[in-house]
Amino acid sequence: MGWDGVDRREGVDWRIRFLRVSAVLSWLLYIACLVLFHYARPEFNSGVARYYGHRVRLHWDPYYSDLLIYLIWLCCGLSLLSLLAGYHRSRRYGDNRRYNLILLASVTLASSILFTYQILLS
Repeated sequence: MGWDGVDRREGVDWRIRFLRVSAVLSWLLYIACLVLFHYARPEFNSGVARYYGHRVRLHWDPYYSDLLIYLIWLCCGLSLLSLLAGYHRSRRYGDNRRYNLILLASVTLASSILFTYQILLS
């Protein structure tokens, strides 16, 4: 099942560099979404906060939550675009499968649906 021909690839071209940069950019964008999630979510109302009379925000912050939804959909779109470009670029069996982008696309798609649903309900 091996291939005995000549490999005519000359090295890394601009498409492969684009796939690598977009993968790194997608993961950095996802980390930014996690930071935004921390600031957008409702605060934990503990017994100590109630005892001392501290104000606790019990709703989603509209500024951060809107930005979170936009960024997470952008991250999902960028990872799906990278997967599609990699699929059209890689035609050989030994090419990279980019499992990290598959994981990122599935996680961002699920979390974007969950966050959109949860934020719209509150």
